[in-house]
Parts: sequence; C-alpha cells; structure tokens
Amino acid sequence: MFVHTNTAPRMTHWVVDLLIAALAFAIAVALTQSAWGQETAAKIPTVPPDQGYSSMAWADDPSHSDDYRTAMALVQIVDMHRANRLEEIETMWDGVTLPRETAVWKEVSLGLVNIKSANWKAAEAHFNEAARLAPHNPLPAYYVAAIRMHQADVFDDRFDAAGPDVRGLVKRQPPELQLPDAISLRDEAIGKLLEAVDLGPVREVDRPLLNVAWVLPSVHSLEMPLTVPTVEDLMDAMGAANWATDAHWRLGNLLLAKGSLLEAEKHWDEAADHGMDLRLEYRELSRRHRAAGNGLDAVRCKLKSIRFGGPYLGT
Repeated sequence: MFVHTNTAPRMTHWVVDLLIAALAFAIAVALTQSAWGQETAAKIPTVPPDQGYSSMAWADDPSHSDDYRTAMALVQIVDMHRANRLEEIETMWDGVTLPRETAVWKEVSLGLVNIKSANWKAAEAHFNEAARLAPHNPLPAYYVAAIRMHQADVFDDRFDAAGPDVRGLVKRQPPELQLPDAISLRDEAIGKLLEAVDLGPVREVDRPLLNVAWVLPSVHSLEMPLTVPTVEDLMDAMGAANWATDAHWRLGNLLLAKGSLLEAEKHWDEAADHGMDLRLEYRELSRRHRAAGNGLDAVRCKLKSIRFGGPYLGT
C-alpha cells in the first residue's frame, strides 16, 4: 500500500515570507524619507532674504512679529504726517528703531515735527544727528537753512519792536544778552542751502524703511500682509518731495537781497525749470537791472517773466 506525501511548501509559509519582506521594505523607505526631510528642513533659511518675506516658511521667525509691529507703526507715522498730527508722530517714533541704512529718516521726521511745533533747538539737534548719520543726505542742511532764515526774521522783528539800538550806551554787555546778527544768519542759510543743492537729490528713495519689502502677520491671523513704506512715501507725507525747487527759490530771494542779481537769476532758473511760477521774481530782477543800467539783462529777465509765468502787460 502506497501512502501519498505532500512535499510542496505550504502556502502559509510563502505568504508570511512575502509580508515580512514588504514590511522591511516599508520601514526602510520610511527611515530614508525621514532623514531626507530632516536634511531639507535644516536647509530652510531662518532669516528673510533682502527682498523681503517670500514664503510662509518664515512666518514663525522670532523677529517676524517685531517687524510687523514696526511696519505698522511706520504706516501710521506716514499717515500722521499727512494729517499733521505732530504729537502723535513723536509718540509713535518712541517705539520704533530703524535699521542703520534708514535711521536718518527718523531724525529728519522728528526734526520736521519740531520745526512745525516751533521747537527750534530740538529741531536743529535732530537735523545735526541726521547729518551725522547720513552726510550725503541733503535734507538736514536744507532744514537747518530754514531754521536760520526763521531766526533772522525773528531778529528783524525783535529789532523793529525794540526801537533804537542802545546797546552802545551799556558799558558792558553780558554774553547771554548778545543778539544774533540777521545778516550772518542769512549768510549761513545761504551756505546751508548751497550745501544741500550741491549734495544733489536724495538717494535710494525707493528703499523700504525696513530691510524687508513686506511682512506677514501671524500664521493664524486674519490680517493681510503689510507693505513697508519707502523713503519716498515718507518724503511725500512730510512735504519734502520738492525740497530742491524750494531751495533754489529761497537762494534766489537771499541772493537778490544781497544784490547778487546774476546768481539769484541762476537759482530762479533752476526753480522755474521745475515748474515754479516766478513771474513776479523775474519782474523784480528786470527792475533791478534797469535801475543799475543793465539794459540787456533787464530785457532778458522781462522775457523770462513772460516765458515762465505767462503774459503780463504791466511794466
């Protein structure tokens, strides 16, 4: 009697081996992916690029919330300059620190606020600091010239109201009572304006006041990304965008008062080229030249009064 013996491997052994192999492969793949993920995560930069935040990868950066608050404060400062809310501007600046590249603009802003508030000493201190931070920036010199012109006008008014000058009758004048000289103040204003004009236009007006072009709010915030104001935005809000035209016009007035007719004309030409209406100024130049016997100069300035200011039928 023959007994049949099944020599083939049982199906269950084959299935177990296949499952074990598949599980080993899955574990190997998982470990490889985990290591690759860790390496990739380590490559994600922890600071924003020069152009600003460009990915949500930086939303958890520790400096992010500070940048967002600073950008929001700068937007408010620009709006307050436009609305002439001077006291609020100073309060806002107390909590804002600008990077080294744009720190000068905090001083310029505070200087202008103090000019409008008639705090001349504080204003000059801010402009001096601005000139130290950015010697190439023309606005500190321009605004110091404006302060000198104001001081000269105050001196003139004080002298007119005081009556005759009796200082010579006093045996000794205490140093603290020495009055400034209006002529020297205006001469200093001329020098500062010439310095500002020689420095040329404000550089990098499209630079953001922070080192980022825009910043993101918190990951879970409903606020929108915030655009950082630029130097040009702040200049426009402060009314400083046309400073060069005004500087040339003021130089013309100061030089005319000193009898420097040709120099005054040169600076008024610059202002007129920027669109300023100088009909009356050129008429006065023409009158001065005619009084001095400079016929051709008088005619030239009379023609300019028509060219730059429209027709005028008077003398």
